[in-house]
Amino acid sequence: MRNKFEEQLAKLHDMLIDDEHIAAVLRGSKTILPAEVQETIRAAAGQHAGAILDKLRELQVDLRSNPAVFIGGGAVLLREYLERSPLVTKAEFISDPRANAQGYLMLAAAQLRRMELVDA
Repeated sequence: MRNKFEEQLAKLHDMLIDDEHIAAVLRGSKTILPAEVQETIRAAAGQHAGAILDKLRELQVDLRSNPAVFIGGGAVLLREYLERSPLVTKAEFISDPRANAQGYLMLAAAQLRRMELVDA
């Protein structure tokens, strides 16, 4: 996600900004960035959210008929754009910054249990 933001900001505004500036804009926090730069960030976020939803549809995941759970900091930053999309009917957002790691831990534990059953 960051690369797309950086490309657009460099091309349109000849600016380099860090993740904290991007996150501040998407959270609606006060920032010193000019209004047109903030609008570019918001537009890039909308495009990125759209690309994620397009990819899910390409993979045969229809979020109009299936509820979605979005996890992690990036999902929380894109929440506004994901919730507004006509491609998403029901979505839950988990903002815990450790959620992805905890999910992978659960998957790994389940895989280890399956391996133990196979070896038995």
